[in-house]
Amino acid sequence: MKGFTHFLCGIAVATAFGLAVDAAAEHMAQIIILGGIFGYMPDFLDFKVARFLEDYDYEVDPTLEGDINAQRIAELFVEAIHKARDTGKYTNIKFNTMKIGADTWRQYGIMVDNENKRIIVKIGPLVTTGKSPIPETTPPDEEGIGVAHYDAELEHTYEAWTYADIMSGPDYGLVPQPKEGNIRLDFIPWHRKWSHSLTCGLAVAPFGLLAYLGISWLFAGSDWVFNPELAVVVFMICLYAYWLHVIVDQFGVMGSNLFPPFTKKRSQGLSLFHSGLSIANFGTNWISVAVILYNLNYFADERVFGTNPVKYFVLTTIIPLTILVLIRYFWLKKTRPKQEDDKEEQKFLEKIDEIMEYGSGDNV
Repeated sequence: MKGFTHFLCGIAVATAFGLAVDAAAEHMAQIIILGGIFGYMPDFLDFKVARFLEDYDYEVDPTLEGDINAQRIAELFVEAIHKARDTGKYTNIKFNTMKIGADTWRQYGIMVDNENKRIIVKIGPLVTTGKSPIPETTPPDEEGIGVAHYDAELEHTYEAWTYADIMSGPDYGLVPQPKEGNIRLDFIPWHRKWSHSLTCGLAVAPFGLLAYLGISWLFAGSDWVFNPELAVVVFMICLYAYWLHVIVDQFGVMGSNLFPPFTKKRSQGLSLFHSGLSIANFGTNWISVAVILYNLNYFADERVFGTNPVKYFVLTTIIPLTILVLIRYFWLKKTRPKQEDDKEEQKFLEKIDEIMEYGSGDNV
């Protein structure tokens, strides 16, 4: 999920505590804001801390030899796989992006074809920073495809295709697993590990309590009085907001490492939707806002509307979101090509095989 979505979820958690809502009404709004901050905290720890602690064995620079070379990228990925196989040690590889202009990037896709034990790299179109493709900038398949075969058993649980386009590109961690006799392929291995865990939430939540105490004392000065009941509520808000982030992310593809140090790897997500899917983020934001409004009304001295939760959420969330999903479904059904995505992928793989068999072989 997007950062703003997690922030709203944390706010919703904070408004579920009447004491916190009352305190916020008395000019202590930092209590509610702490819920949003700790709802976003796991991603902050990943993208602002863990990401920069990663040291790469292989770093693919697509601009190293001038024009982007799909075959070279595929071969470097295979080289990293074989290094992990031969040394039995953790190996990682990062795929850098290729910036062409101030607002232009060259996209390329990387596919792990586990069934045929090969890495496929396909050069895509030029895209803007908003990831909008620029028409007629995709090279022909014969010039923009690289294929390299690997000799190893991979455990790959993420999506087959990943893309390097804007800002910082994707990376993989290759983890030899002697007991299983294979190599586990972790997509962006520094993400959703220790930070996206229930145990880390327990370790981090006390800092939210300390922040609340410090801010309260700073603004109240000599009038500040310690309230143990409110302190417990603040700790629970920080903890539950953090945990909700971890739980929501489990509905995606990647999953999280839930109980480090007792668990060592990320569990597989439920794959109900992709974390970047706009309708999933919009729907979660909608539900969070509905929860926030319900809670504020419930704990208000003078309620604006009734507090029957079934009636409220049926009218404010279930019905409108169901209508929205149906509209999106029929719109996509009307506008999308008739072929399903997996059929399109199979057609692409068949095309790759034909190019390898009948093409020049220079790029494959």
